[in-house]
Amino acid sequence: MALRILISLIFISIQQNAYALITPDVMKSQILKVYDSNIIAINRGLEDGVFKASHVKLTSKDGFIARGISLKSSMMVSYIKIYRVVRPELVSKDTLYDLKDMHQSEIPKDLRYLTKAELPYNLKEIRPEDMAKQLELQQERIAKFDLPESIKQADAVKPSEGEQFLERNINFSQFNKDISNWNIQVFVAPYQNQTITDQTNSHFGFTLGNNGKKYEFELTHQETHTEIVDPYNEDSIKSTRSQTTFFFDVNRISENWTYFVYAYREQARIGRIDNPNNRLSYGLLGFKYHLIDGLSENETTGFTSADISYIPLFETYSFDLFENEDDTTSNIITDEQRLIRHAFRFNAAAKVGENTSMKLKAWWRPAQSMDTGKFDVLNSLTDIKATLSTRIVNKLFLDYSMRYIYDINNQDFYSISPTNLINTVQFRYKVDLNI
Repeated sequence: MALRILISLIFISIQQNAYALITPDVMKSQILKVYDSNIIAINRGLEDGVFKASHVKLTSKDGFIARGISLKSSMMVSYIKIYRVVRPELVSKDTLYDLKDMHQSEIPKDLRYLTKAELPYNLKEIRPEDMAKQLELQQERIAKFDLPESIKQADAVKPSEGEQFLERNINFSQFNKDISNWNIQVFVAPYQNQTITDQTNSHFGFTLGNNGKKYEFELTHQETHTEIVDPYNEDSIKSTRSQTTFFFDVNRISENWTYFVYAYREQARIGRIDNPNNRLSYGLLGFKYHLIDGLSENETTGFTSADISYIPLFETYSFDLFENEDDTTSNIITDEQRLIRHAFRFNAAAKVGENTSMKLKAWWRPAQSMDTGKFDVLNSLTDIKATLSTRIVNKLFLDYSMRYIYDINNQDFYSISPTNLINTVQFRYKVDLNI
């Protein structure tokens, strides 16, 4: 008997690199135990083709997704370090998961050390006799759940769709986890050129956000400074612009939809004129539909994400005008518009190299009068920005962006071009903050 086991182990070891998950490519599995540091024990081991350093994917029909690397395998149990976890609240010992081999997929560079890592010394391994008892209890619980004593009783205790929706999306435990891990990105642009003034600018700012799985916050503030030539008298005048953007996302309120809140504030001064004196846009009911989410299993480059979204925005836009538009020394008057913008957005991101990525963000925001209800498609405040980023060292990045803006108000109120093309080169540094 011992000889047969020894021969089996030798045979499995020889085949390890050539065949992972010797049994089917996808097999059913259960979680036996959950440890700290995102380590789980599953009821699949060497006899199922799961070896030390095996790269696997674990999914459930409820939407749980995780990738993992086996730290240790016995004949019937494997200890998996999981990462890229989607909806971690669905981890359960009573769920049947699909286990899929990913030996052809590249392990992220920062996780490759796990292929040689050992189990933590204080982790208590599962004995075969304990595993049998645990599986028996799990099957009993699953059977009781799947086979209620009566249909009426099952209907009485089954949560409604609304209750399930609230439970899935209002999770204070997950919220506390998500807001404990933050990062700040500081950026400065030594070079920026825009066609509307044909001048070179500089800008600086920061982006503060959290690394949340379910709940994500992002706050960006940017200051732009330049000197431009007054088109009326050719005097050199200073221009400053301040822009602040805020996002709050509740990810995956359903399989493909995300809910978000958005706010934007802009102020700018060109000489004596404030344009805008204040532009405030905000929306509380935005929805994003995910088109692409992550690379395919065998890809190392390509689209990593893509989504489309819609949010109605309430906007207050105040701006300065010369009382006599032909005399820049005349008194300044302030006008104001209140309107609704129907904001459509398209986002896409792609990995084009090991340290290089691309992003595209496009807004189209046609206006609607709050007084008459009339739509103004030309007043769309179109904003399209493409960015190419490359990592220089560790957390230091170099970004090049090309941005197109169309604002008909510039033409209507100031007789200048409504289009503006901005080219920017900036350095960006990211710092992780743990609260």
